[in-house]
Amino acid sequence: MFGGGTHENLHGQELDPHIDFNAIAVGDGVVHRRANLLLYLNKDWNDDWGGAIELHSNPRDPDNNQINAFSPIFNRAVIFETNEISWHGFPRINLPEASQRNNSRKCLSVYLYTKERPAHEIAGNHGTFYVQRPLSKRFVEGYTLTSKDVVEIKSAVRQRDNYIELYQKAEEVTGRRISGLERNFLELLSRIKLPIVGFAKQVGKAVGAVYHDDWVGNQFSVELEALAPLSLLSIGGYITPNSPIGPRNFTITVDGKAYSHTVDKNESFVLEMPLAIGAGSRFKVELACDVNFVPKELHGTDDERRLAYLLNEIRLL
Repeated sequence: MFGGGTHENLHGQELDPHIDFNAIAVGDGVVHRRANLLLYLNKDWNDDWGGAIELHSNPRDPDNNQINAFSPIFNRAVIFETNEISWHGFPRINLPEASQRNNSRKCLSVYLYTKERPAHEIAGNHGTFYVQRPLSKRFVEGYTLTSKDVVEIKSAVRQRDNYIELYQKAEEVTGRRISGLERNFLELLSRIKLPIVGFAKQVGKAVGAVYHDDWVGNQFSVELEALAPLSLLSIGGYITPNSPIGPRNFTITVDGKAYSHTVDKNESFVLEMPLAIGAGSRFKVELACDVNFVPKELHGTDDERRLAYLLNEIRLL
């Protein structure tokens, strides 16, 4: 029953052509919205009052849009498939001022869902999309506007502005959610344990671009603790053949002391640095590389990460 139930619309209200939201979350997955059943509860409804349910072929193309309208009379049910082209809505309700102004358009809506849907019908999960109604066909070249026409045009412009604001806010909320997901993802990445070998252990987060598939960006750092006296740091990695060709300059920094290396070829490499660290000491290792690339830009893949090389191990002796 999510989204369904009773609906009541009063004098002056309308519903722009729209397609409905297409899925809802259930547990760890989603169910697909597949059909609408609309049961109308309006006795003695006059077609001149408006409010007829309209099914549109394409409201974004008003010159060619085909509309089938059905009066919302008592006990009439309208059933239609819910998909990416099931445009529907109803025009403004205009009830007689004296006798019917306290009346309303009443409807019971039932929405039907399934766990599966044909693959060619599945779109990205989305909310309800609206298309504002076009101006009346009487607005043509040479037509003289009346005061009523001006009110109608201003109302249409205001309504479009409201929808633009609505979608702007929706995009801002989506952007905020994506930013939150990115922060969470980076936090998860920072907790990845590096391939530490020898007499030291990782005690802090890996800061910088370090990925689950052993690729790293052009710089990262990590805090370690010596389990025994350390005299040598050795970092092993691999520059793949499909990475950019050319020499790379690496800089290892341990507690502020830097050591530089150059790797000339796309192959496995080992970078070494002498140490003088006592057992139990905590220290920070940083590694920077001056070359990186984006696989999507270089090879046309979907990988948009900025990568430098594969990290094989960090050995401390």
